[in-house]
Amino acid sequence: MESAPSDHNRVEIGDLLKSASSRYLVESVLGQGTFGTVVKCTNVADNKTVAIKMMRDHGGLASQARKEVEVLLTLQLLDSDQSNLVEWYGAFTFNQHICLEFEHLDKSLLDFMNDRSFQPLLLKEIRPIVKQVRSTAVLIQ
Repeated sequence: MESAPSDHNRVEIGDLLKSASSRYLVESVLGQGTFGTVVKCTNVADNKTVAIKMMRDHGGLASQARKEVEVLLTLQLLDSDQSNLVEWYGAFTFNQHICLEFEHLDKSLLDFMNDRSFQPLLLKEIRPIVKQVRSTAVLIQ
């Protein structure tokens, strides 16, 4: 059964999202924030699990989504494995939502911090991350 998100930022388990080339079955809602909703989906064609960030395509959110796509297009030129970036597969529009398709990671930053009882990272853990971010920023300029 095909259904669409019921309101501007709400997606239900079992909804079917469609792009020009794929269909995605919503398995769960991973999170909601200022700019949209992130859902865990299964690509119906190949059974691959992906994360889709859905943002309403109007006003400031549309502008934010387009800026995010521009940044992702630039980052896509880098080797995601070497740069330790989440892999972005593309964008599509569905029911007035700009949808960004990403690889599904096993843990969110919130879950990671929760597992650590929200203890901050040690300086020796932060340094390699900052170095990586700085190197990536130089590459995309």
